[in-house]
Amino acid sequence: MNKIFAGMFFIFLNFNLELDSVTIGLVPDFVGYILLFMGMRELENLSGYFADRKKTCIPMAFYTGILYIIDLIGLSAVGDEIDLKYAILLLCEIISCIISLEILYSIIKGIEDIEHRYFCDLNYEKLILIWKAILAAVVITYVCLVFVSVLSLFAAIANFILTIIFLYQFNITRKSYYYILANQQEVNQ
Repeated sequence: MNKIFAGMFFIFLNFNLELDSVTIGLVPDFVGYILLFMGMRELENLSGYFADRKKTCIPMAFYTGILYIIDLIGLSAVGDEIDLKYAILLLCEIISCIISLEILYSIIKGIEDIEHRYFCDLNYEKLILIWKAILAAVVITYVCLVFVSVLSLFAAIANFILTIIFLYQFNITRKSYYYILANQQEVNQ
């Protein structure tokens, strides 16, 4: 669960350093997907959601690694006008976001499976509620980006705040999981 938490941190929080047309990702997404893969592999015997969705993490690691390199060498820089390059980059970003949200949903459903398996509370209800709010904020961000760009800023800020709240709640889940795991090991001894 620690690797999944760290992976989420890398994927959902983006801190970039921009120098002219070069963007340096200080928290690279591809590292996050590798961590997610490793964490989901550790938990795959507890839920099919982890086993099924972990397969998506490796292609996403390659994809985001390529995007990281493209940003690093300055090929992703777009001008002031909206052109084909901008539209392609936006489409790639939307597809990446959809896949990330799907992976996140699978992790949450895997947590629900663990709750049912061990008859415990791992914060599933709060996580799924926040996930739905993040989904709504992402949809509003991209719709507003196309039609009313000023409103997309507010939706993006809401998305950022919701992501912080989600990471906080997932940290509670992570701690609860390890507490339950420790208690299970005591019972088995």
